[in-house]
Amino acid sequence: MAPPTLPGGSGVLGCDPKTTGQFIRWSAARNGSDDRQFDIELFETAGGPVFDPLVAADVATEIALNALLAPTRLQRLEVQHAADPALPGAAELLDAVMARLIDPANDALTRRVAYRAIVSMAQTARRPDTAPDVALLLGDRVHAIATRLARQRGDEATRAWGAQLSRQLLEPEALERLLKERPRVADIPPGEPIGTETSWMDGL
Repeated sequence: MAPPTLPGGSGVLGCDPKTTGQFIRWSAARNGSDDRQFDIELFETAGGPVFDPLVAADVATEIALNALLAPTRLQRLEVQHAADPALPGAAELLDAVMARLIDPANDALTRRVAYRAIVSMAQTARRPDTAPDVALLLGDRVHAIATRLARQRGDEATRAWGAQLSRQLLEPEALERLLKERPRVADIPPGEPIGTETSWMDGL
């Protein structure tokens, strides 16, 4: 079949309509078959077939925070800290999350990581299985973050991000909408890609 040309026709990019279906299949960001194993190893990005590093960072952050901010883990830290003050408590863990993931936010990637960390903390505070003292601690940290974001320094985009997110966190109704309507942007893939006994990225 000859390559599609622009002149004439009414298909994609002026191609012959008979070739339009084939052209779309060639252009699709998939392997051409309904392969579930192929589908579950892909991120649903905001940029269509273009790799979206922000979605990848968002998913990676949530995977880590799902374990770190699990209500049972936070409560266990509190119990252990009460028994032995030398052991870290939930407050130390949350302060470390803030220092590593939220404070450095100064570009698109670090802002997305910080956004996910803040939203995860706010969500955990409202979970019914979160212990009351841990929920109060989380709420205190989220409020402190919101207050600090209102005075965010950096370039125009970072300042605007901080100011708007601060308003959403400090206003109860806005926070409710934030946690309900934008819990996350992409599903977490259910597992590692096939063939990870030896890293599938070793040769890259």
